[in-house]
Amino acid sequence: MNEIDKYLEAIKKRALGYEYEEVVTLIEETESGTKKKIMRTKKHMPPDITAARLLLKSSKNNKISFKEMESEIRGVKESGNSKDKNQ
Repeated sequence: MNEIDKYLEAIKKRALGYEYEEVVTLIEETESGTKKKIMRTKKHMPPDITAARLLLKSSKNNKISFKEMESEIRGVKESGNSKDKNQ
């Protein structure tokens, strides 16, 4: 799997949404010593419309380069920032 394919797989995962496990380790000092508590929580990352757009643009019929992907992401982030300023 080349580098572009790795990025496309990551974009596909983000575009469709996915489940993941969050692990938090708490260390508590007590009189009797140190207690370590591990909490595991299942989380859901919802689908991302920006990733879906990139995925559609990079379909086999319409390949785009990594630089074009970066440019597209920057453009969306910049337009998102300008919306926040106007509200």
